[in-house]
Amino acid sequence: MNQLTKILLLVAPLSFLLGTWWSLRGVEKRINRKVSSGKELRILYRRSTIPARILSEFSFRTGIQVIGQMMESNSLLWQEAKAHASNYDIIWIHSVMAKPLISASTFAPLDQSLIKD
Repeated sequence: MNQLTKILLLVAPLSFLLGTWWSLRGVEKRINRKVSSGKELRILYRRSTIPARILSEFSFRTGIQVIGQMMESNSLLWQEAKAHASNYDIIWIHSVMAKPLISASTFAPLDQSLIKD
């Protein structure tokens, strides 16, 4: 093997490893920046309605930490929503549960000025 071939066999894998390290370093910086945004989203939902991977993917993509309170049954969800609705940003309920909660003025009206198009 001549000298040039030996150098190429050494440099090619090293440049690949250096490029991989550099790109992973950039990904790690972006992930840390997203997670440390300091924003929270509090969700009340029933078991088996929102998969955990959806919540973690949302947190990863937006940088907003999702704090989920999962209830085992509709009755527990109903009780928690009625008693502590102001503790949550989103309450994920079935449509049959919505009308009584709306009639009881459990929910605050949406502030349209905070919603961006």
